[in-house]
Amino acid sequence: MKTNNFYDVIDNELESIISDYSSDKTLIKYKQDNQKKGYALLIWFLKFYGQTLSVKEYITDGNDDSSCDIIFDKKDYFGKKVFYVIQSKWNNENNSEKLFDSTEFKQTLNDFETILRGDKQETDNDRFNKKYKELIEHLQKNGQVKFIFLSLCKYNNKCHDNINSFRKNYDPYCELEIMDIDKLKKDYIEFTYKNIATDNPLEYRYDAECCNITLPIERFGMKTDRDFIDYDGPSKSYIFIVKPRTIFDLFERFKYSLFFKNVRNPLLNSTYNKAITETLKKRPGDFWYFNNGITAITKFIPDVGIRAEQIDIRGLQVINGAQTVYSIYLAYKSADELQRQVMDADARITLRLIRSSNEKFNLEITKYTNSQNEVKDSDFMSNDEVQIRLQNESFNTNVWYSKRRGEFIKDSIPKRIRVVSNSVFVYAYVAFFQQKPLSPMKDSSRFFISCVDDNKGLYESIFNDNIKFIDMLAAYYIYNDLLMDFSEKDSNGDEKKIGIKNVNYICMLHVCALTKVILEMYFKSKNGNDANKINVSLYIVKAYEKEDEKNMKIISNVFDVCTNILFSDCENNESTIDGEDNESTIDSEDNESTIDSEGNEKFMKIIRKLAKSTIHYDMLVEELKNKGLDEDDVNYIENENSTSKEEAAVTK
Repeated sequence: MKTNNFYDVIDNELESIISDYSSDKTLIKYKQDNQKKGYALLIWFLKFYGQTLSVKEYITDGNDDSSCDIIFDKKDYFGKKVFYVIQSKWNNENNSEKLFDSTEFKQTLNDFETILRGDKQETDNDRFNKKYKELIEHLQKNGQVKFIFLSLCKYNNKCHDNINSFRKNYDPYCELEIMDIDKLKKDYIEFTYKNIATDNPLEYRYDAECCNITLPIERFGMKTDRDFIDYDGPSKSYIFIVKPRTIFDLFERFKYSLFFKNVRNPLLNSTYNKAITETLKKRPGDFWYFNNGITAITKFIPDVGIRAEQIDIRGLQVINGAQTVYSIYLAYKSADELQRQVMDADARITLRLIRSSNEKFNLEITKYTNSQNEVKDSDFMSNDEVQIRLQNESFNTNVWYSKRRGEFIKDSIPKRIRVVSNSVFVYAYVAFFQQKPLSPMKDSSRFFISCVDDNKGLYESIFNDNIKFIDMLAAYYIYNDLLMDFSEKDSNGDEKKIGIKNVNYICMLHVCALTKVILEMYFKSKNGNDANKINVSLYIVKAYEKEDEKNMKIISNVFDVCTNILFSDCENNESTIDGEDNESTIDSEDNESTIDSEGNEKFMKIIRKLAKSTIHYDMLVEELKNKGLDEDDVNYIENENSTSKEEAAVTK
């Protein structure tokens, strides 16, 4: 999401707050729009991060207390009280892309230090005096305080040393956090478009991972030695029986953050989900027999006493059974009170609870216990650091990187945002950026397999420190554009989805790869040695995002040149094509209709040659780089009136 787009989202919410709080005395006092927006931002912060509607008692904004717009307290994930001191800086949209003022920030740090020393004087603002007194008492009890600088501008690196110095001097019980517009945007996406719930959004960790949870368990009267299993293996584990109400309450509280360590969120449209819901509603007594139950991990499990009906655990992550949790939640939520009573009386769910902090072990449990819904290799890598980094980088664009299925709540995504799976991104990246046009066809099953688990795995060769989202995005724009160009048409002229074995897909992948080569050669022909300063990925992304007609036409003409070069070269070397059919990756039966309809055996021979190996493509690229672009090709690329791809293929 572009910064200006996100600013518009926040600005609309501020306008709504101003309307909703029109009778607020402070708002009435403010006459200028920027004053009202600044005050509305404080209310927005308390609602979004503080999760409270009682905003007035926490807003301390007023004369002589510029460093304390808000003082409020909230419990962290360990149940300890934390005081938050917030200084807010509202800015108009024109400044949202700029860095926050370093002088203003340093003055705020000085004021924060004055507060810590207890040197802040009383003011005429009674709310400030009251909350400041509570803060000082909290500090005297060795309580934790977090100072927050809130700004609708971007982070200023000039303040980095000042920030580190403050943290070094006052850690561990006094923290400092900078909440610039990029941080606000990331949090907004997480909590709004992924629907992740937490009792305290200001903390770095999601509650379901770390907080204390009281878990009710079912006991069967005198048969207390037979109503749960205590497995004293390498990882302390229990198998409990729980009621539907327990599962409902867990999801109601934590939402999708219950599945943060899972390889995916529940698939909302799964047939299996519907079956679970129907069984729970119509045959609750049979539910335990039909359902495999839920597997979850926790950081701490106590010993369970002989009469215990509830246990206190530290953190909970469902790593298998996300579908079951979500389906039970839906069924219970839609039920009336009588139906809920019947469910809790008759239905039981098996909960396998494992104490573990071993990420690899957790992943293996998910892999080996899932059977109802297929888990893809890309799902297993969803929590890898590189996947998380790429997604965070994507949030600065209007094309979001989805690292696992079901991650985003479909109906909540803004219209201007496009969510694209990591599988599609990697196809484009490997073909375009890594210059391996056949790899999406031959190697796709190994893209998300680690070489640690399988020596043929390709994950680390693709997803490493060198990969950048802007390169993936540029590759995606080219890949997606060509995908549309090369799509087959049905009898009505509508596009048909390209299949992996479709001959057009082979053509498209090679044109996709060659586009990067030709673009770089074109820039070199026009700029000489300065061409190395041109970032091809940035050029492509800007062209598509700004819908720059001139540069979009250049890219389109490059597609034509690539197509012509590719097929002209194959035709010129036709004698080397024959006899290679048996080793081609093309399924001849799958493409029989294409051959019959076009009657173009020469075309199929060319495709078979391209499909056999990358040797032909590599030789072509080497030859092109040695001789450079023809003057005709350069002129064609720059010609705004160039013919279409189909016409170009005939005339050139």
